[in-house]
Amino acid sequence: MVYDQAWRRFGLFTGWMCILIGACVLTLWIAAPDWTALDFPVFFQMKANTALSMVGLGSACLLILKRRRRPALFLLVPILLFGLAALYQHVFVASLGIDQVLVSRTFENSVDDHGRIPPNTALCLVLTSLAMLLRALRARPDWWQTSLSFVCFTMTAAAVIGYMIALNSAQDWISGTRMSLQTAACFMCLNLTFSFYGSPQLGIYRSVLAGLMAVSTYMILLVFTYVELTEIEQLYMMPLELAPDQANPRFTLSALVIVTGIVYAALIAYLFVASRHGRRVQRALSDQQSRFSAVVDAAADGIIVINSRGIILSVNPACTRLFGYSSAELLGQNISVLMPEPHRRAHDGYLAAYERTGIARVIGSGREVEGRRKDGSLFPIDASVVRIDLPDGTLYSGTLRDISERKASESALLAANAELEEFAYRTSHDLRAPIASAIGMTAIARDMLARQDMERLDETLQRMETGFSRLDHLIHKIMLLTRTRLLAEDDAKVAIAPLVADILETLNHTEGFSSISFAVAIDPELTILNKPSRVAVALANLLSNAIKYRDPAEAQASVEIRAARVGKNVVVTIDDNGIGIEPALRTNLFRMFVRMAPGNAAGSGLGLYIVKKSVEAMGGSVAYEPREKGSRFTLVLPDRAMEARTLHEDSFDPGRG
Repeated sequence: MVYDQAWRRFGLFTGWMCILIGACVLTLWIAAPDWTALDFPVFFQMKANTALSMVGLGSACLLILKRRRRPALFLLVPILLFGLAALYQHVFVASLGIDQVLVSRTFENSVDDHGRIPPNTALCLVLTSLAMLLRALRARPDWWQTSLSFVCFTMTAAAVIGYMIALNSAQDWISGTRMSLQTAACFMCLNLTFSFYGSPQLGIYRSVLAGLMAVSTYMILLVFTYVELTEIEQLYMMPLELAPDQANPRFTLSALVIVTGIVYAALIAYLFVASRHGRRVQRALSDQQSRFSAVVDAAADGIIVINSRGIILSVNPACTRLFGYSSAELLGQNISVLMPEPHRRAHDGYLAAYERTGIARVIGSGREVEGRRKDGSLFPIDASVVRIDLPDGTLYSGTLRDISERKASESALLAANAELEEFAYRTSHDLRAPIASAIGMTAIARDMLARQDMERLDETLQRMETGFSRLDHLIHKIMLLTRTRLLAEDDAKVAIAPLVADILETLNHTEGFSSISFAVAIDPELTILNKPSRVAVALANLLSNAIKYRDPAEAQASVEIRAARVGKNVVVTIDDNGIGIEPALRTNLFRMFVRMAPGNAAGSGLGLYIVKKSVEAMGGSVAYEPREKGSRFTLVLPDRAMEARTLHEDSFDPGRG
């Protein structure tokens, strides 16, 4: 890819060079005075029609490289037709009237007719324009296009070298004609571009192609040298011999051509076999690299490779997702960009110390460290780093795993264990106290029964009944808490208003219910998709508390229940004008065994804890807010139907992507 870009830039340079040379020569043919042609005939060796064609070829080259193929075709077709017509004139010794169509001017006794181009130039025009036409039509290289460019390059390269060494046969490679240096240079650069640009797509190594070009050009020059010596012999009508006892230079050159041809033929065969073997090896390496890259890219853990200076050389997609950077943002950066302070500043020192002493902190073993995302947030990482020693240096490969969930699970487990210990202790105490009291009262009741003290016996039995009722209430709360933790329930549609009505109907026998004024402001059509039992448990506990902790001194106790949809949630608020909650209890209000009114022995201290767990299991939240008189509890209950609808709309949003 890098070499293709370099050849593309060379092609752009070639296009502009051809346009500039062609435009300058055409301007000279049209506007230059006669003395210019007399003093500088070399500028006029390129014919006017050739110069115009070169402007067209340069423009087509630029258009092809910029992927504007249709305009390039419109330029190349006339040039191809002109080259064929010019070649036809030479082959059949005819005149089609195309030599002086645009420019009719001639320079007297200074240069040849400016209109008729030499046959070698006409042939190169045909080969070059045809090769460029094939590239423009197919938008990629093929064997025909590459072969045409190869042939034209070797011919024009021989002509350019002939100018350098003053070899007439190389410049006049078709008898009686000459290709100008400007024309040969333009053709050579154009065909060099379209020989090399994109050639790997055909499975051709550029080094092999360059070797074949050099060999072909050298062989052409040897043949031309032989032809020139033959012409010299014919001109002077004598063989070229150094001395009677020495070899004929013509024979020596003939042998040199034959031997060199055999050597180069063997070299070409070797290059061909080597290139095929190289392609197989490269294909195998490419397949192996693709498989390895697929494994690395599909890895769930982040993988990052750095050099001995801490510079990031490669990252896999999991690593970019982990830190929130793109791969382009990380490559070339120091690994410390992913670290928090103080390790960020000290990391290069860690690497230098390891290189100097061999004492590793993370290298060679796993360790829990902290990572820093692009947004500045920190998160725990399990990092494992290995050292890779290569002939040209040392690399370090790190495997990074986000352990945020594991740490959260560990914290949740520790918190659950702490709650379990507290629950076991408090529950055993709260269960044992009424049982011990009941045992003692049973003995008292037996004694009263023996003494026939029925009045006091009835009072004692009532106290026992109250104690057992509290015990039953506590056991019910414990069972409810266990059910809340373990309940596996599918989502179902819950109508909020009917549910509240059913709960109030269930609580209407509760002490104090009849003295409370209930106001329900809920749309009868309001529903949510969630866990019905958990919604019912949360609402029942809050309404039960509102009744239980009413203010007896209040002239009119009241409870207001409102519900409304807010975004993807349904928000339920329960307001009362009861006794409220003391400020000291509000911090730990939703913990186990925290009573809203410690002096009220009727409470178990588990109700609000059960509310919190039930709501969190649904993905919602509960909050308390003190009022000027009484309390306000707010439930935020997610509506799964709204979440699913939003997700569906996002996935089919035509503006995304």
